[in-house]
Amino acid sequence: MKHLIIVGAGGFGREVLAWARDCEQAGAPWKVKGFLDDNLDAIKSFEIDVPLLGTIGEYQPAEDDVFVCAVGTPAAKRACQEKLDDNAVFVNVIHPTAVVGPRVELGVGLVICPYCVLTTDISVGDHTSLNIRCSIGHDASIGSFCQLSSYSDVTGGVTLEDDVFLGSHASILPGVVVAKGATIGAGSIAISKVRSGTTVMGVPARVLKS
Repeated sequence: MKHLIIVGAGGFGREVLAWARDCEQAGAPWKVKGFLDDNLDAIKSFEIDVPLLGTIGEYQPAEDDVFVCAVGTPAAKRACQEKLDDNAVFVNVIHPTAVVGPRVELGVGLVICPYCVLTTDISVGDHTSLNIRCSIGHDASIGSFCQLSSYSDVTGGVTLEDDVFLGSHASILPGVVVAKGATIGAGSIAISKVRSGTTVMGVPARVLKS
């Protein structure tokens, strides 16, 4: 039996703990061991029955440890992953209620939260998170270190490059490319290509900053 360590003990990390426990009950091949976080007081005010094991950069993985990164922004997630020992093994936390269709290729270190739907012929890169009730349409390509907030709607043929952030209820219309490091604001609808590093907002989504 492996022992799962959740990297990040903030709000998203506490949510991932709940989903990981559901995975345990559904027969996941690991049990939650605890958290890593550079804020050693991160869970002090919460009644949580697993410990904060230490800071991210100082933790030395045991042979039976596996990891998932539960940090809510792409840049912070990437920084946390890079602090870990090169021998750290990452696994996917996929909630039992998620629907993963045929010919869906999944990377490692993914978090797929309750009621997400990945339809068919989709690829998802490493260390990407899909929060509650995200939907990914056919032939979509999702990069690594992306963060899709709750109710995000990625339609058919969309490309999200690495490090993309989608706010809650963001929608990407069919075939649109969202380039590396872009941010789509909550409730926005992207109808055309979003350039690298830009933040867009509105219906239709327009550039706020670049």
